[in-house]
Amino acid sequence: MPSIKLTDKTVANLRAPAAGRVEYWDAALPGFGLRVTEKGAKSWTVLYRHNGRLRRATLGNYPAVSLADARRGARGMLIEIGNGTDPAAVKIEERRREARLLFQAVADEFVQRHCKPNNRGWERQQHDLKQEFLPPWRDRAITTITRNDILEVIDRIVDRSSPQRAHRYLALIKKLFNWCTERGLLAASPAMTIKPPGKAITRDRVLSDAELRVVWRCCAAAGWPFGPLFQLLILTAQRLGEVSTMRWHDIDFDKRMVSIRAEVTRNGIANEVPLAPLVIAILDGLPPLPRGGFVFPALNGSANPVSGFSRAKSRLDKAVAVELGKTGEVMHEPWRLHDLRRTAASGMAQLGVAPHVIEKVLNHTTGSLSGVAGIYNRYGYDREKRQALELWAGHVGRLIDSPANSSAVGHPARMPREVV
Repeated sequence: MPSIKLTDKTVANLRAPAAGRVEYWDAALPGFGLRVTEKGAKSWTVLYRHNGRLRRATLGNYPAVSLADARRGARGMLIEIGNGTDPAAVKIEERRREARLLFQAVADEFVQRHCKPNNRGWERQQHDLKQEFLPPWRDRAITTITRNDILEVIDRIVDRSSPQRAHRYLALIKKLFNWCTERGLLAASPAMTIKPPGKAITRDRVLSDAELRVVWRCCAAAGWPFGPLFQLLILTAQRLGEVSTMRWHDIDFDKRMVSIRAEVTRNGIANEVPLAPLVIAILDGLPPLPRGGFVFPALNGSANPVSGFSRAKSRLDKAVAVELGKTGEVMHEPWRLHDLRRTAASGMAQLGVAPHVIEKVLNHTTGSLSGVAGIYNRYGYDREKRQALELWAGHVGRLIDSPANSSAVGHPARMPREVV
């Protein structure tokens, strides 16, 4: 490590070594020097000891940082070192702080600390963040992302897909930035004033009796596991996530009741769902699997509940189209699995079930039992819920046993749009 008097002329004339790198130490300021690499790059450096350990700090590159500025910075740094400060440790901490503020790190923490504990659909949120927001912002500090950056992503989703899909992504990124402001990472959310690109569509699709009959029969033909699972969606009026994650120990066959656990319900409130005889018959007809886990376990043998609903629904749609085609009929309009819940609720209403009982079946906390009535009326309506679901199951049973051209075919009465 040669020690020389560093001058502007000397520094400018120093040549790159044949291999590796060489450091020239300033004879006028011990610990301060210039590192020159074999590619000719020159950088200012300070070598010092802290707590007995030899440490190094850099002051920038030459010629961007002049000799005078580098020497002045080195003097100030050596004074700080004499007072007990470790510049290398400070710089490491700064880099760590900067890394924690990168969008990728912030998004990961948002998923772990907010999405996972508060949302059953956190995996979808994690996927959406990785799919749309991570590619353009991965290595950007969260503090540098602007309103225009967000609009670019949202506009791209609108152009590629639909305003309704973009609405969902905007709601997610707004949650992330609001979470950042709550934790002090941001002073204000850049998404605060962005208006939704399109209103979310509230569905009111209800399957007709003719459609429901064909769907049921195609489910029966589909077999295990999706056929009986979708039939239970029809009969119980519960959500897909609530039925697909049922465990055998949630079911009391003596009382003919299933307990939907609070952790899988949308509102976080447990729900006792009476089981009609037709439901019990379906459960009794399931394959003789070990009854210690999920009623519908994963097909790959893992300890998870079944998945792959989109592919199963696509296969069901094709089978339904074939069956309807035999009679020259078609579906009135596309439908989703969640529409089976609305169909059941609408069907119970048509059969004369009181609205507040239907709400109890659906595990709703709004409507006729909201407000003061919802707080003070703690009656579970188990008897009324059983009567309602058995009445509905009886209607479905008559549908599936009736000929396809039955004159009773019609649309059930429409329920309010807020059946979700």
